[in-house]
This record gives sequence, structure tokens and C-alpha cells, in this order.
Amino acid sequence: MTFGLLIAIRVFDAPASLKAFMMGAGFVGYFLNPATLSLAARSQMKVTRLVGLYFALSALILVGAALASSLWLYAGLVIAWFLVATQLSPLMVHVYAENYPNKERGSRVAMSFMLAGITGVAFSYCGGKLLDWDLSYYTLVLIIMACAAGSAGAAVTRIPFTHAIPYEGNKSIWQNISLIWKDGLFGWVLLAWSLVSIAHWMMMPLRIEHMVDFHASNGQIALMTVGIPSLCQIVSTRIWGRVFDTLNFMVVRLLINGFFLLGFLIFFYTQDLLLLGIGSAFIGVATGGNYFISNIWVTKLAGKGKAAAYMSANAAVSGLRGLLAPFLGYLFWEQSSAVTVAWIGASLIMVSAGMFLAAKKHKRFNLG
Repeated sequence: MTFGLLIAIRVFDAPASLKAFMMGAGFVGYFLNPATLSLAARSQMKVTRLVGLYFALSALILVGAALASSLWLYAGLVIAWFLVATQLSPLMVHVYAENYPNKERGSRVAMSFMLAGITGVAFSYCGGKLLDWDLSYYTLVLIIMACAAGSAGAAVTRIPFTHAIPYEGNKSIWQNISLIWKDGLFGWVLLAWSLVSIAHWMMMPLRIEHMVDFHASNGQIALMTVGIPSLCQIVSTRIWGRVFDTLNFMVVRLLINGFFLLGFLIFFYTQDLLLLGIGSAFIGVATGGNYFISNIWVTKLAGKGKAAAYMSANAAVSGLRGLLAPFLGYLFWEQSSAVTVAWIGASLIMVSAGMFLAAKKHKRFNLG
């Protein structure tokens, strides 16, 4: 999604309002998850075939964006792509839940996430170089992305999975959303997760502001906010997969909270590059674990055939907090200081950890 926005800025000189709308499109897409999942259940189409169609649609949209000659047509197609891409998560978690045994699911999914991370970093570098050489190569970048989406669609249809999304439990949008209050444990964990996610998304963009304030170079900012965290995220993903399979899930969630807490407090309390690097490493490890388990954690709670319904409710809440958190971060930043924002975020993380700890002994989190 980075290239979609970057091209809008560099090639089409998109205004600030349109850029903000494009950035928010992905989170709006998460709001749509319960609705699209209900439609998927009504269609009774095999999940892998449906995922393949989403990938194929993404590929067509990207080809259209590569051929677009006006800003508004390009922006409309990219927004459509963001909306389509965000519908994949509940469907894929259903595939993971049905195809991978419980005690191996984390390790197996982690491997695919690690490979995706490595590929993403490599393509980001190569795509960025292409655009540096000549901005007109943006069409090639988008065509490569379209080919990747098409290939992914062809591959996923070969996964040996034959069931459709169960119609019972997915009849309407509100039936999935209501899981938040009807399943008390799910709602409790989701609230705790929302607190740490708000802290995370609130402070992530402010890392750049913090380093700009003490006149760090562009290279130093890129290293501390992208390079080190991305490397640590990729390296730690496989480890998080194994931890997910072997430890109580609440213990895993508490470990991630701990890495976030240490990372943000170190990062915002210093201007020393070594300490900034250590803080960035902690943040990267935490982000690796958080991104991985956010795509699979509902399988620890949902009954057979219900993982997609739980994931759609989780995604809808994710969309809300993703939209709110950056605005809260900048509001606190303008009214206070980096240290104050760090402590506000740390407080949210600690409250969240207390809530996770309270849920740790629940029988539904027992290994099995």
C-alpha cells in the first residue's frame, strides 16, 4: 500500500485531503469485513476460490491504476484496491484454522509471514530504486504488483480446502459484531488489545517527529524507524510462531506488550543513537509478534467454523482504532512533549497488560 500512496504524491501531486482519504481507506475496509463476510456466507462459495477472486480483482484494479492518466481516476482505483485487499484477512484466518492443526498453526503461518516480510522489504527497495531512476517506471511497479496478486490468487485456489463460510453465525453484519458483547472473553481481550493498539499507532508516526526535533539526518531517521524495526520484525516472526504454539496465548500477548513498553520508553526518552537503535529493535520485535498474532489469534477462541466471524468483528474494531490513534497521538504531542506521549502510551500498554493477565487462566486459553 506504500507505493499506492507514494505514487499519488510523487507522480500525481495529490492534495493533502485526498492523501488523508487514501490512507484511511484501508481502515474503512476493515469496517466492511462483517458485511463482506456475511455475503461470502450467503454465496456458499469455497473460501479459497473466493480469496482467489479477491486477488484477481486486486490485480485488475492495479492494472487499471497503472494505466490511469488522471489523479482522480488513479486515486479511486487505489482506494478500491485498499478496500478489496482488507477483505482477505477473515477469509485467510478461516483457511489457517481449517488446514493447520492447532499445535502447529503458529509455526506454519509464521513461515509464510516471514517470507512475505523478506519479499516486501526487497520489493520496497527495488521499487523505490526504480522510481528514483525515473518516475515513469511507476507503471512497471504497479504491473509487477498486479502480477504478484494474480499469482497469489492462482496459488491460494490450490490449497486443499473445500468448505464454504458457514451460513449459521454469519447471516448478518450485526450477528458477527455482536460477538464482541455476547462472548464476554472475546470482548474483554478485544478491549485490552485496543488499548495497546491505540498506544502503538499513536506513537509510531511520532518517532519521526521526535527525531526531526533533535535534527537527526534523513538516513538516521530511516534506519531507526524503518531499517532496524523491519529487520527485527522479520527475524522474530518465526520465533513468535513457535511461542504461539507452545505458550498460553495471554503469556504471548504479555510478552509483546513488554517489548512495546520497553521500546517506546527507551526511544522517546533519548537522543542517543545507540539507545534509539535498542528501542527500535524492541519495537521491531514487538511489531513482528503483534502483526503475526493479530492475523491468527482468534483461532484460540473461536469454535470450529467460527474463526472468520470472530476475525471480521476484530477487524472492524481494528479499523476504528486505526483511524483514531494517529489523531490522538498528534493531539497529545502538540499539547505536551515526547516524554509525556511516551508515558501516556506506556500507561495504556500497562492497563492492557493487566487485562490480559486477568484473562490468562481462562480455560479457553488452555493448550489443546
